Amino acid sequence: MKKTLTLFFLLLATASLYAQVFSTPTGAVSSNSTTDVVLVNGQTVLKNPTGRTLLIERDDEDSWLTFHDPGNYWYSMGIDRSDAGKFKINYGGAVGDLTQFTLTSGGDIGIGTSSPSTKLQLKGGAFQQINADNYSGIYLDATATDQPKIGWRVSDNSERFRIHLKDVNSSSERLAFYKTITGEAEVLSILASGNVGIGINSPDSRLAVNGTIHSKEVKVDMTGWPDYVFKKEYKILSLSEIKAYIDKYEHLPEIPSASEVESTGANLGEMNKLLLKKIEELTLHMIDMDKRVTEVQHENAELKKQLRP
Repeated sequence: MKKTLTLFFLLLATASLYAQVFSTPTGAVSSNSTTDVVLVNGQTVLKNPTGRTLLIERDDEDSWLTFHDPGNYWYSMGIDRSDAGKFKINYGGAVGDLTQFTLTSGGDIGIGTSSPSTKLQLKGGAFQQINADNYSGIYLDATATDQPKIGWRVSDNSERFRIHLKDVNSSSERLAFYKTITGEAEVLSILASGNVGIGINSPDSRLAVNGTIHSKEVKVDMTGWPDYVFKKEYKILSLSEIKAYIDKYEHLPEIPSASEVESTGANLGEMNKLLLKKIEELTLHMIDMDKRVTEVQHENAELKKQLRP
């Protein structure tokens, strides 16, 4: 008992060097001989000459520390038993006023939320991981409703690229990839349907490109390759029939017109099949023409023989 009281008064004397007030306005100081600790029933206040204050508080439910600055800034930290015993740090004179940080008994951490549902959850602002230059890094931002985004910044604090969820719950909902160097532009888009657009944010096919494609090789899976043209039962249009068609429509049979291509584009796979078909038909006409020329040459040779004296 004597040891306990001696220790308590030593602590009290040390605290008085830095504080003007050490008080327990709603309770009294006592000793617990079983545990050999000092018990303070009520609020404990430590205040320095400039008015900066530390309050140690406990009521029937909660226990917390409150920090008060003369500029009327209050911050508290402690256990909020009224909210599942969560540990909280917040702005205000009591735990739970305006919670900025929460640690649950399950180990989940919330920043800006008192009800984190994952190991780390941040609400109401952006998160940025930066380099030693204070700017280079990656940031996550979910400030705007249904518009989460990830961005990349460099040492001059300028954003260079960004991935952004856009137009949620609409037909144009997409994951948009932006370049933000020398002007912002959406350069790649992935729709909920799986369609991908490069230079276009509303692709109407698996891959739509608004621009030039440079590739070493393009492979197209196809069926119906027109080898059937060389089968004996295939009926080929005569040259006179083809001429009549061209005179009327100003393009080859089965080949789309210029206006159709300008309006809807050209299917490269289908166009390759049609062009090959026309080449094969032209080959058949050439073979037939060569046969006729050979026959005419043979007839001319025979006539020359007959005309010789």
